[in-house]
Amino acid sequence: MPIDPLPGYDPPGMDPELKAKLKDAYGRTRDREVINAAVALDAVRDHPDQQGEAVLADAFRLMDNLIAASPARASHECASGCSWCCHQAIRIAAVEAIAIAEALRESYPSDWLAAIRRLLEVRAAAAAGFTDTRAYRAAGLPCAFLGPDGQCAVYAWRPIVCRGYHSLSRSACQEQYIDLSAPTPPIDAYTHLSGNAVLHGVALAVDAAGRDGGLYELHGAVLRALDTTDARGRWGRGELLFRGVLRGVPE
Repeated sequence: MPIDPLPGYDPPGMDPELKAKLKDAYGRTRDREVINAAVALDAVRDHPDQQGEAVLADAFRLMDNLIAASPARASHECASGCSWCCHQAIRIAAVEAIAIAEALRESYPSDWLAAIRRLLEVRAAAAAGFTDTRAYRAAGLPCAFLGPDGQCAVYAWRPIVCRGYHSLSRSACQEQYIDLSAPTPPIDAYTHLSGNAVLHGVALAVDAAGRDGGLYELHGAVLRALDTTDARGRWGRGELLFRGVLRGVPE
């Protein structure tokens, strides 16, 4: 499938027993989301335009529960306006891209939407030119949805992997943003793993249901969704709308 266990979280020296436990948790969370997403799809099988929203609503609920249950929850230092982590390559499911595009259309005026579309084009083109995710981070490019005040313009519909990324040290995030050679910021391994596992489960379930279960680079995918008429309904009817969109910056 498009993502591997523990993507981006395999720090040197991790205790083998802990790593085994995390991998087991990954598998159980992924399988739970596969079932949840399949049930959500079946509940609205006669309404293609509602299928994506049903899948994501369930995935977001599961993520909220997993974050609340994290043993490190009390140590999270992420806060409103803190956005050091919003300068890295992100992969999202096709259904997430469509949901973000719909939210943009419903929430913002046409002039702002035109401006964000141009920025999405720029970011998508830039992403295609990076050799790996480290090079992407070194460029310091902020997410197209990150405002000057450090707020996310699509926070309610932010990607699943973003929901799972929680730092245990704001200062360490800032230090690495300034200098990539700085130590890797400590993050909540459980929620990070949960985000990737839930995303993997969504991808597996929608693929099994005959929908596009691919994972794509954030900017290019949202741009395609914005430029596609009735993307929500067409995705629900099984059309492959994201052909040619970058599948992600290489790790």
